[in-house]
Amino acid sequence: EYFSIRSEGMKQHTTAWWLAYCEKHDIPAAPYHTLESLIDDPHMADVGFFVKREHPTEGTIIDLKPVVAFPDFGQGMDGRWAFALTLAVLGLIGLLTLFMATDFGLALRALGNNPSMARANAINQGLGLTLGIATGNAFVALAGAMVAIYQGFADLTMGIGSLILGLGMVIIGESLLRPRSVPKALLAVVVGAIVFRLLIALALQLGLEPVDLKLATAVLLLIAMSLGHFKLPGLNARAAAGVDGAEPAGGEASVEEAR
Repeated sequence: EYFSIRSEGMKQHTTAWWLAYCEKHDIPAAPYHTLESLIDDPHMADVGFFVKREHPTEGTIIDLKPVVAFPDFGQGMDGRWAFALTLAVLGLIGLLTLFMATDFGLALRALGNNPSMARANAINQGLGLTLGIATGNAFVALAGAMVAIYQGFADLTMGIGSLILGLGMVIIGESLLRPRSVPKALLAVVVGAIVFRLLIALALQLGLEPVDLKLATAVLLLIAMSLGHFKLPGLNARAAAGVDGAEPAGGEASVEEAR
């Protein structure tokens, strides 16, 4: 009943009249805004809450002022995003490396490598799989949120084919770096993603029509899947040394000392 009485009373005068009345009697008050009028609010303009920037495909858009001002390196908003993403990726690599070195992280790695042996060592497979999948989905949600913030919009079709693309990126990264440790494996994923996207951008720069992008993606995936069978000089030699059990110099002496 109170709200209905207040609503009827407010309708008797304009917004400007009520603001002047409240200011005269020292009553804190502010007008209700629509999305259109909020942009022109004097307080929002004074604090620089909204900023205009050029979107790669949508033209000039109105965005929120960044909470933290990163250096742009002369590239504007794209430079700030590149710097912020670099910090985020390095931070996530560090956190995941530390996590995988814990007892629970080692248990997750054991479940991925040999589930039967992990169960034989009393590792809870159900709990490990649940938490592992939940953590992976959390990273996917974080990546999707960052893409939506950068582009300024999101739709249901943005994630179609992402799983296959991610597999191709992982294959490319592992083929180039041949990781033998957790930090290097995480770095290989990042390198593979960058190389894969650079190849897509190169294909578009060479005049490939956007409608043929799926064909180019499929070709790149086939190449990525074939990279694991190629003999890359230097890389395969180090990998073979670890896989084939080649002993380094001084290996025999170390064995004798252990005996």
